[in-house]
Amino acid sequence: MNWRWIHGFYVYPNTLSAVRLTGAQVRDVLEHAARYYDGLECAAEGCTVVADHEIPHYNVDNMAGVSYRIDPTRPEGSRIRDLRFGGMPLDPEAEFVVACNSYRTAGGGLYPHLETAEVVWRSGPLWGQPAARSLGAPLIELEDGEKHKRWPTVEGLLGQWLEAGLHRGDTVAAVGGGVLTDTVGFGAAVYLRGIDWVAVPTTLLAMVDASVGGKTGVNLEQGKNLVGAFWPPQLVVIDVETLSTLPERELRAGMAEVIKTAWIGDHELLAMIPSTLEDYSIDQWQELVMRCVAVKARVVSEDEREAGARAALNLGHTLGHALEAATGYRHFLHGEAVAWGLLAAAKLGRRRGMLSSEGEEAIYTAVANLGPLPSLAEIDPQAVGSHIGSDKKKTDEGIGWVLPTDKGVTLNQRVVAEEALEVLQDLKNTSIRRD
Repeated sequence: MNWRWIHGFYVYPNTLSAVRLTGAQVRDVLEHAARYYDGLECAAEGCTVVADHEIPHYNVDNMAGVSYRIDPTRPEGSRIRDLRFGGMPLDPEAEFVVACNSYRTAGGGLYPHLETAEVVWRSGPLWGQPAARSLGAPLIELEDGEKHKRWPTVEGLLGQWLEAGLHRGDTVAAVGGGVLTDTVGFGAAVYLRGIDWVAVPTTLLAMVDASVGGKTGVNLEQGKNLVGAFWPPQLVVIDVETLSTLPERELRAGMAEVIKTAWIGDHELLAMIPSTLEDYSIDQWQELVMRCVAVKARVVSEDEREAGARAALNLGHTLGHALEAATGYRHFLHGEAVAWGLLAAAKLGRRRGMLSSEGEEAIYTAVANLGPLPSLAEIDPQAVGSHIGSDKKKTDEGIGWVLPTDKGVTLNQRVVAEEALEVLQDLKNTSIRRD
């Protein structure tokens, strides 16, 4: 079989794999992308760009050797026109090897051929392999994505550590994003009743939030982070140059945690959130990350196990976690769900007179500057309400929400399910647009 390569279906550069697709399946993927990006700005006369770079689920516009046109006027049926490979019409029976993300589901089920296709090649993590080589340590690769942040992943990891002969005097290093540091940190907490670990976050969200503070854990079907431990890493190593390998969507999702951090303890950070990331320098990234880490470290040092003040860090997360769980961890990146959660918290704070209209507008503007968010249109309110009801912060008195005030946040605010769902319905009618 003479397989031909098409590069371009990817989300995270550090988790590339390759799958087999026919020409007909390539067309189907492009059709899914065209429908997904419907409504985003596109050239009126049949554009050649499908994926708006503000939301690069799959960079289908960069497929090497593939050209096509989009007819945005067709509400139904095929929108792909003049699909060619190497200048010739694409043969539907031709067979290709397509580079894509390793778990292939970031589109929330939009790309079924990528989700079910046979994997024929997988690379190691972009940063994990050189780190392992420099340390002379074995490398274990984990699948990326919230749907893999589950107990079976931890069990498999522990088994590999046992086979490798790790003992209590050893240390494991977690090199990757927040899902990986949460999962590996939890594995370290329970392996042989606890071994040391080092966090090496390579995404913005992991740098400013997930890797700092010692929370580790995995998800259950009933909700997010319902199993876990407080097990701080012995060291957190942050190199902001790794951010240069991330797609813009991932960076903007991480910025949602920056907004949360700013509102909790450093409002001046809001001014550092750019509307465009192309010219953001290494020095600017360093200052942004350092100030976020400083805020979180200060909060955690006062309340390591979330008995009080640390709960402030849950701002935006009650609804955010419920949105992720209700959609099977496939529709939103974590930061995107948190961004919607921040808007919900702002609406609740305004309703209760805790937040001024100017404060609500400041949060909305900060979130809007992140760019378009995945839609809430098809979200099942009852599923969201069910997951809110099983939130890990639940007590006999109910679930304590964190709501914003003009000067920070207020803790332990009781929000009944009906009020939360009313706000969710309001958000469904909210259009997120930049200034």
